[in-house]
Amino acid sequence: MWSWWSMISRRIDAAGRGNDQVATRIARNPFWSGVRRECPDFESFVMHGPDRFERLRRPQLDYLRDRGRRVDFIGRTERLEIDLSGIAHRWGATEPDVARRNSAGTGSGEWREQFRPAMRARVATLFATDIEAFGYSFDT
Repeated sequence: MWSWWSMISRRIDAAGRGNDQVATRIARNPFWSGVRRECPDFESFVMHGPDRFERLRRPQLDYLRDRGRRVDFIGRTERLEIDLSGIAHRWGATEPDVARRNSAGTGSGEWREQFRPAMRARVATLFATDIEAFGYSFDT
């Protein structure tokens, strides 16, 4: 949720600074423009956004399964360099040089600090499937 909010916020900020190309993209995207209109801050995005926007309540595992099948490997952004190295080794390819980008997000502090207790509970309910499958936690 924090990553998604950060991405949308960066675009909204760019549009607010006069980036007409980004403003046009937001206007043409019902999700981004809806978030801009209906979720003025991260807390409202977490607490109310999922009720308004279906994609905010869809577990990530849903994107990785089809008709009872599941992918055989899930690379994770939090360990991207390690996972890409493993894939390259598996395929006999050269390991890619992975430049770290977009690690700061929007706002200050570490991402876990952005969630109040009620927001954590909301995320735990919405994404219980993902939390269990990927071993996510607010504690680590």
